[in-house]
Amino acid sequence: MRYRLRTLMIVLAIGPPMVTSFMAGCNRAAPQPAENIRAENYPIQMPATKPDEVVKQFIAAHQAWNNAAFDRSKASGRDDETAVRISSKEYDDLIARFCAPSVTPQGISYSSQPRHTLDGESVESVAIDGRAAIVRTKHIGHYNRVSEYEYHLLVTNGEWRITSLLYVDKDGKYECL
Repeated sequence: MRYRLRTLMIVLAIGPPMVTSFMAGCNRAAPQPAENIRAENYPIQMPATKPDEVVKQFIAAHQAWNNAAFDRSKASGRDDETAVRISSKEYDDLIARFCAPSVTPQGISYSSQPRHTLDGESVESVAIDGRAAIVRTKHIGHYNRVSEYEYHLLVTNGEWRITSLLYVDKDGKYECL
């Protein structure tokens, strides 16, 4: 027997807390993969000559994925398993395109206010040490909330690939890929 719940859930994740309401879906169209986050719309310019180029490309693709996942969820009902499955698959594809093969992503998290946006996240510094790099960014989000991130990258098979994405605050650094 399948149950549908109507509830309010607070998603606790690294970074700003998000409030997400889960609504039962009734007579809604089946969710579809987002056209705007297909690989050909956000091709990786590999081999990128600079790690910050990869970070900016990741930010653009992540923002597009977040918006598509949120819109799909909103249109089909947030408890729609197919919508979640599609968003999860698209996130796995995003990770595969930008990250080293050793990266195991955490569960997906998306909202009306993306964590990474091209117009809100800026590169603050780039430190390259041979085949490793750290790109530090600052994101100014909703209500002027400041979030800081560290992207760790390695050259893998001749390409800069993200190995870790850390949310940084006064208490520490937390993985958030």
